[in-house]
Amino acid sequence: MGLDYPSWQMVEENPREGFGMTVGEVARQWRILLDARLKPLGLSFSRWAVLVTLHFEGPMSQVELARYIGVEAPSLVRQLDKLEKEGLVRRVQHPADRRIKVVEIDPRAFSICEKVRAMALQLRDEVFEGIDEPTIRAAHQALLTIRDRMSRMQA
Repeated sequence: MGLDYPSWQMVEENPREGFGMTVGEVARQWRILLDARLKPLGLSFSRWAVLVTLHFEGPMSQVELARYIGVEAPSLVRQLDKLEKEGLVRRVQHPADRRIKVVEIDPRAFSICEKVRAMALQLRDEVFEGIDEPTIRAAHQALLTIRDRMSRMQA
């Protein structure tokens, strides 16, 4: 017996039917498009996520960083190894607990973060072209509400 996916007619009649799948598809497509644009910089979405998080949130432990960007620790370690080798991040001992490594962005990565931000904003503008602000605002608010509700459900 195969999986029972909703038909497009069902989705049109009840938007809740395909909502989760659509959110997943949009996230995947966003990553694919951004990955393609980041490739000339030698970056991928996952490497960029590390840099931009450290750039805007500041230094944090490897465990906190993995949790923040939503990846498993081994995947993060591989990314950090590469980024550290390129001189874009560094890992230092936590001042109060020698077992903890704190990850911080190297100032040389700031210009890369700004280039990536400009690319991401350009992509956003292209994707949102022709969609009015009230529609974008309503969609964003709905996603924030769903995100917050799901976070509370996990707690």
